[in-house]
Amino acid sequence: MILGVVGGGQLGRMLALAAAPLNIDVVVLDPTPRCPASVAARQIRGSLEDAAALADLAAACDVLTVEIEHTNIHALEAIHAEGVPVRPAPAVLRTVSDKLRQRRVLAAAGLPGPIFAALPGGPDTPGSGSGATELSVEDFRDRFGRTGAVRKARFGGYDGRGVERLDAGGLRTIAGGGTSVPSYLEEPVAIAAEVSVIVARDPQGTVAVYDPLEMVMDPRLNLVDLVVAPARIPHALAMRCEEVARGAAETLGVVGLLAVELFLTDDGGVLINEVAPRPHNSGHLTIEGSATSQFEQHLRAVTGIPLGSTELIRPAVMRNIVAPGDSDESDTGVGPAFLDRDAMNDVLAIEEIHLHLYGKHQARSGRKMGHITATARSIEDALTRIDRASRRLELYRKE
Repeated sequence: MILGVVGGGQLGRMLALAAAPLNIDVVVLDPTPRCPASVAARQIRGSLEDAAALADLAAACDVLTVEIEHTNIHALEAIHAEGVPVRPAPAVLRTVSDKLRQRRVLAAAGLPGPIFAALPGGPDTPGSGSGATELSVEDFRDRFGRTGAVRKARFGGYDGRGVERLDAGGLRTIAGGGTSVPSYLEEPVAIAAEVSVIVARDPQGTVAVYDPLEMVMDPRLNLVDLVVAPARIPHALAMRCEEVARGAAETLGVVGLLAVELFLTDDGGVLINEVAPRPHNSGHLTIEGSATSQFEQHLRAVTGIPLGSTELIRPAVMRNIVAPGDSDESDTGVGPAFLDRDAMNDVLAIEEIHLHLYGKHQARSGRKMGHITATARSIEDALTRIDRASRRLELYRKE
């Protein structure tokens, strides 16, 4: 079995490493010389938007999947039609890659989400006004004119990019004249916590769901800083999160993984923030914490191998290693240049600490360069270990 992966970043790297024990060969498409995944996969160099490069990837594999949904979906549709299975299907990628379309499809299925409104501009998308949570721009402005809103770019945003908080004046300005970037508005949600639920679904529709994962966000970068498993929420609320996530996966018809990011509101509600049809940053701790890692599970789902157990076998905490604000350096060959060898050795001496470096050649400011996971008999012990490791790696630096 040969699996083709669109994208060769850290997700492609960890997919390729998980593929070896299953005797699955991996080929990745990525424009970066010696991309992170090339440590365990054959690389085809090329743009993720290049139809010819995607065709070369398809010719080299039996099944094709993605580590990033921002690619040439039209080319993937042609590949899928010619007989190379693309999982998740191009139709799923088309829905998810446009966040307004994603929001409308999920709302039309009756799944909970924030109230939203489409701003003028950008391509048409099905379902205008079809969900109970969609308002016209005028009605949205009237309802949230005093509280402000969140503006989200429809295309290309991830890791906090493409998200802007608007005060009342900013909302009036945008609602009155639209924006040059295709965008939509969402209500400001009173968030008590954020969790993600990772759902695996195979070609026959069999579903396996991981327990909810608690996400703590970095307020500077608007991306995940810390992930805790299991999420520290009541059992009934965890079951509701799993129910919503399963509904999203079945609504979209995903084959592979779907990471469903959820807002838990101050009044006890559960709202879908957004979804990603691939392995997800929040699920990295499943490598050490779960019976089946998210990467092995995605491989199983897209290649037709029976799904594995999602049982959490050890409480786990994960922290991203992100390049600091003053960083623009080259890799030393050991790890990111801003990580000292002695510090790395000290971290690895901590019991049940697992260090993952992604092999990226430049430590640009705000870039994810790796992660550390701590496992233990309790969440409290795991948090203590991750705190020791974080301080030694100076991950608490604030710009």
